[in-house]
Amino acid sequence: MRARHLLLAPILVLIAFCAPLKGNPTRLPPDLTAALLKGKRLLYNLDVAGAEAQMQHVVQAYPRYPHGRVYLAYITFIKYAMNMPNDSLARVLLTDIDEAIQATKRFYQQTGDEVEYRFNLGLCYGIKGFYYGVERNYFKTYWFGKKGKGNLEKVVALDSTYEDAYLGLGIYHYFTALLPGIVRFMASILGFHGDRQKGIQEMHRTAERGLLFKEEAWFTYATTRYFLEGAYQEGLTIFKWLLDRYPGNAALRLMIGYHYRRNGHILQARRYFEAVPDSIGRALPDIFNWKTYNLGTIYFMENRFQQAEALFSKMDRSRLARSPYLQAATNFYLGLLADLKFNRRQALAYYQKIPKNNQTEFWYYLSRMHVDYPMDSLTYRWVVADNLLSVRNYEAARRLGLRLWSDLLHRKTVPNPNLKPLVVDLIARSLLYQGRLKEARHEFERILAEAKKMPDKIRRSWIYIHYARCLRALGEYELARRYLDRAHEADDQYTRLIIARERHVLDKLKKQSKQG
Repeated sequence: MRARHLLLAPILVLIAFCAPLKGNPTRLPPDLTAALLKGKRLLYNLDVAGAEAQMQHVVQAYPRYPHGRVYLAYITFIKYAMNMPNDSLARVLLTDIDEAIQATKRFYQQTGDEVEYRFNLGLCYGIKGFYYGVERNYFKTYWFGKKGKGNLEKVVALDSTYEDAYLGLGIYHYFTALLPGIVRFMASILGFHGDRQKGIQEMHRTAERGLLFKEEAWFTYATTRYFLEGAYQEGLTIFKWLLDRYPGNAALRLMIGYHYRRNGHILQARRYFEAVPDSIGRALPDIFNWKTYNLGTIYFMENRFQQAEALFSKMDRSRLARSPYLQAATNFYLGLLADLKFNRRQALAYYQKIPKNNQTEFWYYLSRMHVDYPMDSLTYRWVVADNLLSVRNYEAARRLGLRLWSDLLHRKTVPNPNLKPLVVDLIARSLLYQGRLKEARHEFERILAEAKKMPDKIRRSWIYIHYARCLRALGEYELARRYLDRAHEADDQYTRLIIARERHVLDKLKKQSKQG
């Protein structure tokens, strides 16, 4: 299991980025539509200051219409999501949302335009729902999401051709279906019902037929397909198309770079990350932080530990605000890099800075093995071999893994009781990634009993996920599902989200095999 698979915080922001923020242009004065389109183009290129100034102009030039204030609330949300430690900005965001809601209500009182009123009101509640989503307050997220959904449903009831409204409905239907189990059960009691398939169809409907929001819908659709359904090439193709249209969008560069990094294509990944301008840190500090983090992670994957430490230390010293997630990631890597130098005191100091909460739990659980078991030469070699695997040097990783396994067998005691299953998992994955499926399965199966006794619950879950992927490739769908169920014992929501994606892919393949 590799921490490089994480891009959870930007996903929340980028999915929110796709929420439609204005209604059917035929209902608005053409000059207002043009002014809003200008602001949209600035925002899509992540010129936040320019977009904000344009929407302030809309507020002043068209005081009767709420659209400028709705956009301002949305822009504040983008700034907040990239600067979450800033509590004062959170207060500004909630104030902006309330002002947008009041402006929308005044608009309805003056015009009686219920379609435009319902659409903008739904968007305001949607932004508020996204705010609570970033805060991991699931019930408030879906409470305000449901209010937004109710208004959008009234929009399409009044005008079924109002295609932009289906994007918001699709987001609601899809992500309600992904609520954690107990929360989803409680939500169903309260009347919150999700439908994953319906949601993706509604997103695609706006992408195909929408007016002002075709590109936003494609963006949401691609993000969802890529991160939550495993349709990597489809998502990547759309991301690149959007980047061609909006070359100033650094968030898109990060997402494309992430794709190449997670697949071990380091040269391509580095090229996309380095293309993100440092100047973006002034407006969106976490975009710059993600650039630095990804470049540091690439150095780590290349076993260039000194260069990795330099970049993570730069992040740690930076005055730029960081999300709790990124701060925890930085502390994890600095701790591990100190461990790799056998500086135990410094390593523990960094690990102990990682709090255990909703935003940082993945890094907290990942660090526990290193807290409990000091770095030794055997674990050091496993880290190096695992990094070789991450940059697609499969045979070198396998050979290192085999030598390490031989040394482990000749040891009377192994300080880290997690190490034997992790080494065999590494060997098995090196075979899996080369398409040597039967050999990979054999390797996985000879350590399943020992993996069951691993103290490290999160890494045990990822061994089960890797084994399930091998079984899926072999067409052993039922057995793969059982091991995904076992993997679900992991305590962090990120791993459980990955398990949900794996189940979804598995179910689709199983259905296709029956139809075939």
